[in-house]
Amino acid sequence: MRLTISESEKNRIKSLYINEQSMGGFLSPTLQSTLHSENPPIKQEPKKEEPKAPLKSDAELKPKIQDALDELNKFGYSKELASAIVANMRFESGVNPTSLNKNDNGAPAYGLIQWRGTDVKYSNGILKPVKSENPSRLKKLLQKPGYNTIPVQIDFLHDELTNDNFFRKRFGEVKSGKTPYEMAKIFDARVEISSGASREERGKYAQNIYDDINNGHYNYA
Repeated sequence: MRLTISESEKNRIKSLYINEQSMGGFLSPTLQSTLHSENPPIKQEPKKEEPKAPLKSDAELKPKIQDALDELNKFGYSKELASAIVANMRFESGVNPTSLNKNDNGAPAYGLIQWRGTDVKYSNGILKPVKSENPSRLKKLLQKPGYNTIPVQIDFLHDELTNDNFFRKRFGEVKSGKTPYEMAKIFDARVEISSGASREERGKYAQNIYDDINNGHYNYA
């Protein structure tokens, strides 16, 4: 025998049916079957993620680049500025906090941005500070606990860029750049004070990191 339900009763039951699950599934199997046939449940299709654009920076350096970006983010650097700084680290050290140049024009250079010191000697695999009246940047770094790690070196760099009179002024020039490309080149010229041999490449790499952040390859809120 077929169950017949009036339209008004159907409407009342439909309103109950909407909350069926949250109210314990009290409708009879017959009523459920009737309502299902008239109101089949809507299936939610899973959202498809948009494919990311290809990574522009070095894939093998991605974890180190992310670590460096994380530390710079803690100090409130913009994406543009952080990209410029890390791009310079890539060319100075491969974003490697233990990178060592045993002889940079007569003195060792060490770390993410290759801090240099004539009052530091390299012997038998060890960097050893020696007595000096005006400690070099490298000697000051080596006195920090955890000096061979990304967090400590970026903390040290931030302190230089914001509290050292010489570098604070030059860092202000870096921040005047309008793009990661410009900032990276100014950082190379005014903070790294390099020969400029890779200046153009540093600028382009900074833009690559910035694009990778915007494309979701790196986290930088």
